[in-house]
Amino acid sequence: MIYTPLANILKKNLRNLRKFIIRDYNEIEELQSSVKDTKLFIQKSQKKIEEEVVSLLTKIKPNFQIVKNIENNIQDFWMINVIDSFLNFKRANDNFGINISLFEKNIIQTNLFYNPIKDDVFYYEKVTGAFKNETRIRVSNIKKKEESLVSIFTNKSDSGLNYEGLIKKNLSENYFSTFESRSCYSDLSNLSCGKIDCCVIINPANNVVQEASLIVNSTGGNSKIIELKDSKIFIAGNKFIDKMVIEMVEKVLNK
Repeated sequence: MIYTPLANILKKNLRNLRKFIIRDYNEIEELQSSVKDTKLFIQKSQKKIEEEVVSLLTKIKPNFQIVKNIENNIQDFWMINVIDSFLNFKRANDNFGINISLFEKNIIQTNLFYNPIKDDVFYYEKVTGAFKNETRIRVSNIKKKEESLVSIFTNKSDSGLNYEGLIKKNLSENYFSTFESRSCYSDLSNLSCGKIDCCVIINPANNVVQEASLIVNSTGGNSKIIELKDSKIFIAGNKFIDKMVIEMVEKVLNK
């Protein structure tokens, strides 16, 4: 197994944040039935996590900017998402994490997703492949749609919600089982290690498409973007279920 120095540094330092993230998470969990407003506490916790992540990345590559969205005027940068998903964190649902991507010359080189509650590190790199913690991972080998599990994630919009409902309906009618975590990166991580077989993302951000493509390519999966006049749909999965879902979605949207 080849585990790069960058992966080791990121993994070690993110795990150092785990103690205070779990402390805040447990308090948020206890406050779910409270009449107290948790908004300020959650915002403070998120800010603390982001500050720690920014400090870490600045030390690793001082000359690289740290951004949350792709910007055309920079080529070498870190892309961060702290926390995905904020709603899940707010509700003490453990499907969330810290996502970090490294871009060099505007091309993604590395992606890491860390779930501090489960203490799972997913690491993807063009040269070395994909790992969950210290184990190399690949997409599943499920071939039958009746045995498959398909996740759906939507960036909320009127058109996106309409397509989401239509796709869900047809997946169900075609004997696929669906799963929703409300965390885009959790879905992609589950796909990369074979826990689900296909991932549908409606209206993904540009950086998510690049990150998802790296994740899928490094774990032996396939992907496709279906372009519509008001939306785009990214579909990725193992080579069997991915093909069936793409064919179904294209047939439904072309009616």
